[in-house]
Amino acid sequence: IVNKSIMNHFVDRHITLRELGQNAKDAYDTADNNKVVEFTTEAGEKELTIKVRDYGKGMSPQGLIKDLLIPYNSSKFMDVDKIGEHGIGWYSIMDLAARVEVITSKNGKLSKAVVYKSGDDWMTDIETGEGEQKGTLVIAHVDKSRTDENTVKDSLSKFLGLVPSTDIQILYNGVKVNTADSVYSYSARIGINYKGRKDNLKISYRKKAEEKLKTIKLTQDGLFIADVENPFPKKTIHYDFLNMCLEQGLEFWVDLPKNIGLTKGRKEVVKKDQEIFFMALNRVFETIVLGKILDDEELVIRMD
Repeated sequence: IVNKSIMNHFVDRHITLRELGQNAKDAYDTADNNKVVEFTTEAGEKELTIKVRDYGKGMSPQGLIKDLLIPYNSSKFMDVDKIGEHGIGWYSIMDLAARVEVITSKNGKLSKAVVYKSGDDWMTDIETGEGEQKGTLVIAHVDKSRTDENTVKDSLSKFLGLVPSTDIQILYNGVKVNTADSVYSYSARIGINYKGRKDNLKISYRKKAEEKLKTIKLTQDGLFIADVENPFPKKTIHYDFLNMCLEQGLEFWVDLPKNIGLTKGRKEVVKKDQEIFFMALNRVFETIVLGKILDDEELVIRMD
């Protein structure tokens, strides 16, 4: 069942890097001002080892089993500050790696789990003992036929590159990955009071090279969801104007608030939240158009 869920909801096997990065990010207390997630790779003769390290709260032996290793169970359920409550994201790593180790510690208890496939079955070995380690270390052993260091680097840039750099540092082999948010020259936001909390939907744009674009970037808390085609209804002013902007090489990025739900695999907004999402998107797009784009005389002339 889990295998089918992963194949259905995580089409790109490298999207697991987003899941691992998000879990590592969520391991920190919200008030922590020194959040760091470290990705490293080590190339061997036959396999590439991918390590993901955080220095957050860590997990107890019970928490490791209950919240990470049991599918469809998640500690993020009903936590308004966390994303991804479906409880299968972590297991997407098994579509990439043949064997995964998780080493974590909490309250003086050190735990190690090894997850691997044996035929059609998934097996888990768990060891516990006394010991201290700050946070959690995940080690994925990946056959070289399934990935390489350049693909890992490009995937991290795609899936985690827009995570707010003011909130956390995400590093790959010591180099900061999440720097893309700083290149967007202008942004506007609107508050959405929904599901008992208020959060902001943000739209940003930047001028790219002289090339026509067809999609906009959609993220939640900076975590990549998809490159989507013009989301506005056809034959509307918003649809036509966004198309004109895209044809002039303006790149748009829409970041969803956490109170907008996503489907399993986080590929799109759930149906019950689409109406409020599109209402907010309409209003904030009008703000960015009236507040900035129409003041760009050169751009307006090119569109005319």
